[in-house]
Amino acid sequence: MNLITLKDYYYYYLFPYIKYFKDYDNSETNLNIYQRFKLFMNGFMSDKYYIYELFKNNPKDYMSDIERFRMRYINRKYQYLLKDKSISSSFLKNYLPVPECYAVVKKKNYYPVNLEFDIKDFESFFSLLKNKKLILKPVSGSGGKGIILLEYKNENKILYNQCEYKTKDEIRNIVESLHNYIIVEFIEQAEYAKQVFPSSSNTIRILTYKDDYMTSAEIFLARHRFGTIKSIPVDNISNGGISVVVNEKDGSLMHGFIFNASKGLIKIDRHPDTGTIFSNYKIANWSKIVEKILKAQVGLSYYFKILGWDIISTDENFYVVECNVAPDIAFAADYKIFNNKDFSEFLFRNKICKRR
Repeated sequence: MNLITLKDYYYYYLFPYIKYFKDYDNSETNLNIYQRFKLFMNGFMSDKYYIYELFKNNPKDYMSDIERFRMRYINRKYQYLLKDKSISSSFLKNYLPVPECYAVVKKKNYYPVNLEFDIKDFESFFSLLKNKKLILKPVSGSGGKGIILLEYKNENKILYNQCEYKTKDEIRNIVESLHNYIIVEFIEQAEYAKQVFPSSSNTIRILTYKDDYMTSAEIFLARHRFGTIKSIPVDNISNGGISVVVNEKDGSLMHGFIFNASKGLIKIDRHPDTGTIFSNYKIANWSKIVEKILKAQVGLSYYFKILGWDIISTDENFYVVECNVAPDIAFAADYKIFNNKDFSEFLFRNKICKRR
């Protein structure tokens, strides 16, 4: 067995099981031994019992956690380009518009990323904050964890995460306690997204894929995420946000889903806090987003065969706020992925899943 085969064997077969047993089981689901054993034998964490509604659905219709861990290997060689957000910003701007990244902060040390702004200490950071809303988020990580939104009102009144005011000294203490965070531009979302829910940045998640057997890139699916009072300032469904189905032909919104730990996915037609009906809205610049994202996936397919794009649409344009090398398929738990034959074949070719 040569070295390449050993490496493939580790990443496709051993690593997913090591990861699975290491993570099993961090969920708080209240399942009996039989239910847990059945999930275990099918390669699922117990939280998927409700996320995929496996009490009534066939497990074979969904990607198991074993397969999900295996999918990470597709982009393993170059994943560092996107996993570190301070690097990904510079890398992606060659392909698509991204928010400006100003600096990395590590404890009390500031490392300028954009020398035009030269953020080298708290005072230069605060001067920038006086003129711009800023987002601070971990260099690595996912799920919207640890994100901070700051908006300057006056010297001793800075809006923190849309819900409370803090003084300049309090902001200094918060920022200088952060470890490996990036400071980035806040993107003002389009009016339609504000009307649905104004207190979070509401992102569009698009999953694209292309390998060497394909002549063009394809969209697997698209969902629009919206925040809620519970999830502010982020929109992730794991934090209480909403996942809304997008009509891929014209960008119109359809029905949404919220997740309840004991009931699974709950289908909704309107936002629970604002009362706005999803189907009354369409994503701004949808055709431009699709065109540019697919072109970018073609160019990036040398490095990445599958990507999960997090996008904010503005009134005039759009911005990629994050790009995931190992996108979580569970965000589209309402969709039986193996009904999509092209995507199923892509997963099979790349040794992620068996044919269903």
